Amino acid sequence: MEELAGITNFFLEKFREIEGAAPDSEREAAHSMVVHETALNKFAQLELAGDTNNSLNDVIAQLQYPLAPPPRS
Repeated sequence: MEELAGITNFFLEKFREIEGAAPDSEREAAHSMVVHETALNKFAQLELAGDTNNSLNDVIAQLQYPLAPPPRS
């Protein structure tokens, strides 16, 4: 998870730069890259913090056909 957090931090910075430089016609697609990478980064951060009950919420929210949350134990 630490490696995933580091990798996503790196790419999140790059994707924000891309979004900022994108022409209007491509800004929505560039923004979706930021949202995606943010969700993966938050997943890793929450896993590292031990919040396994909520760590996948932002990832699942991006799915076109979201999965049901796993049963709580």
